[in-house]
Amino acid sequence: MVGSPGTSIYEQTIITDGNVLEMLRMLAKGKALAGSARMTKVTETIARKYRDDARLSSQRKLPRQHRTQRDPFAEVWQQVQARLEAEPQPVA
Repeated sequence: MVGSPGTSIYEQTIITDGNVLEMLRMLAKGKALAGSARMTKVTETIARKYRDDARLSSQRKLPRQHRTQRDPFAEVWQQVQARLEAEPQPVA
């Protein structure tokens, strides 16, 4: 929540491609890194990472190699699959 004790606006900002592009535009115009970071609401450390890396924020994310939740059908999937094969037409 914005304004919570002990947190700053920088800790709660989600960095979007738009933030990164705007910051890079400012840097290309000759603005200082600190000023560009402040105007796009990111820390200087984060701004430096995106300045030095040619990828946008959406390109830096890696696809997950693991499940984030337990599969709710894992135990009964064989039975479900058998019923679907036995009755291929939907029944209302």
